[in-house]
This record gives sequence, C-alpha cells and structure tokens, in this order.
Amino acid sequence: MKVLVLPRASGNPYQQLLYTNKAMDPVQVTYFDPPTGYAALIAAPLTVSKMIAARLAGTKLVHIHWLYFLELPDYGAVFRWLSFMQTMLVLKTTRLLGLKIVWTAHNVLPHEGRDAYGRRITQYLAGVASTVIVHSKEATIELASLGISADKKTVVIPHGNYDGVYPTNLTRTQARAKLGIQPNDTAILFFGLIRKYKGVENLLQAFEQLQRPNVRLIIAGECQDAGLAKTIAKAARKNKYILFINKSIPDIEVSNYFSAADISCMPFKNITTSGSAILAATFGKPLVAPKIGAMRDIPANVGVLYGPAEPDALLHALQKVLTSKQQRAEMSKASRAYAETLNWASIAAKTYEVYARILARTPRS
Repeated sequence: MKVLVLPRASGNPYQQLLYTNKAMDPVQVTYFDPPTGYAALIAAPLTVSKMIAARLAGTKLVHIHWLYFLELPDYGAVFRWLSFMQTMLVLKTTRLLGLKIVWTAHNVLPHEGRDAYGRRITQYLAGVASTVIVHSKEATIELASLGISADKKTVVIPHGNYDGVYPTNLTRTQARAKLGIQPNDTAILFFGLIRKYKGVENLLQAFEQLQRPNVRLIIAGECQDAGLAKTIAKAARKNKYILFINKSIPDIEVSNYFSAADISCMPFKNITTSGSAILAATFGKPLVAPKIGAMRDIPANVGVLYGPAEPDALLHALQKVLTSKQQRAEMSKASRAYAETLNWASIAAKTYEVYARILARTPRS
C-alpha cells in the first residue's frame, strides 16, 4: 500500500509517531514537503509533478495533513488570491489523476487565513476527500458551521500522546535552577510556536492582574511576528516575574520547561486541535485553556477549562488553578491519565483501516 503524505511536518512528531507504529507496517509512505515563504510561489507545480510521479509509481492515496504548505507570505489581497488558486490547482489535479484523498483536519480553517478563501478551500477539500479524519467530535461541529455535514466519510480518530518523544534530562530542581526559578515559586508555562491566535497577549494581561507573589510566567517558543515579540519582550522587561525565551526549542530541551512548570496555559483565540495541550498532558501538567474546539473533549478534571466569553475568564481560571497545591496535584494525575488513553497503536490501526476501506472501493488500474 503506497501513500503520498504532505506536507512533512517539521518540528511536529505527529507523522513520525503515526507512520512508524507497527499497525502501519503494510504502508509505504512517501513524504513531500513543498517550499514555503516566497518559494511557495513554485509550490503548486512541484506538488503536481510529485503527485504525477507518485501516481505513475502505483500510489493511489494522498494523505493531506495541513494546507499551510501552499500559503504565501504577506497576507495581502494578491498573495491570498494566488495562494487560493494554487491550492485549488493542486486539489483538482489530484482528482484528475484518480488519486483518493484522505484529509486529517488538524485545523478546519487556517489560523491566520480565516477568510472566504480559507472557507472555500475547506469546503472543496472536504467535498472531494474520500475520508475526513478529525481528532474530536467538536471538529465535526466546526465543519458543520461551514455547511459540511458529518456524514459517513467523517471519522473521529484522536490525536496521540507524546510518550517517549522528548527525553527528560533534568530534575525539577535542576530545570528550575537553569531558568532562574526558585523552588517555592509556582510557574505557569506558555509553550510552543508563538502566534497571534494563541492569545499570549491575553495571558500577559491576565498575569499582570494576578499580582501574586512567587508566581512566575514562562513564555517559551519562537515568535516570528516582530510586533508580537516586541510586545512580549517589553512586558518581560517591566515585570521581573515574566521570563521570555524567544527561540525554537530543541527537542532535547522540551522536557526542561515542563519539568520546571506547575501549570500549562493555552489561552487560544481559535483552535481545532491542540498538540500543545496533549504535550502538556503527556507531562502530567494541569491545563488552563478555553472550552473551544477539541478542548471541549478534554476531561474537566485535568485543569481549569473556561468559557472564553465570560468577563475576565482567563484571569479567574488562573486564580482558580493557583488556589491549592493539592488541587493541582489531583489535576496533574488526571492530566497524565488522560494522555495515557491516547495511544498510538489504536490510532495507527484506525488510520490503516481508513486506507484499506478506501482502496477496497477503488477499481484496479
């Protein structure tokens, strides 16, 4: 069974964990990761040629995970139109070649392209895909809001945990010493690539209102938005209890931040699926996050899940999770227990079943 997978995610082990599982042994995966940035102007022709080559080699399935590989920089009108046109070119060529599409809707809509173009691409892709994989029932509701019904082609397969991916190199005491955090401090962690939709500015505002002694905020991850990075850096200079590490965190250092933290906060403005929430749960951290998207499927006892429309919701959630050390210990156990339910053997087996069903319906050629 040959499957063309695109794009190949850099820095996200999701695909590696999925395709290296034993349940996927019968699958021969070919990755393709088209260029990004301004080089994305040539992404569509390269992607089309890759699909033609794969089809000639006997591939019948294309598994699309994300659509960012066809997005162009600078979200001006011309670039948005070009991005839309080349995305549609790739999808329509895929159909013309007779390739069956599996789409895993990690995000129903692009985080920074939630406009008419993004909606049209999502609607078209969901329509032509043989199967749409979503990670939660909530994602089917988001699809329905775009007029896409959760019919027989939609399959719910959860996002797996990150067990064994990031080695634990430092003890809690060592990790805290490395970051300059005192043993008795309570540390709130915002971790991962920093983008507008993740709500870090809201977190900064709520943290300023907390005004609690011995509570630290760690913001760790690369921020490619110069304006947003400047805002965070300014807040860190003004408040000695805010630590900002603006860099891409190497895999070998990931566990250090979670070892040092007591709480993981993800104040998203919009989200379909959050790998960062599952990462935090894998490390057994209490979660503070809004009840949106897949977050609604997370058990309530893993932390504090708040209604984003409520006044000062994030502030009140932080106050609640900071109330009791014993309460956080119970949340931590629940968080880790939740992560353990998200095992890759089951996820890979279900994904393989999706492939097999599609190919069983595909005429030989």
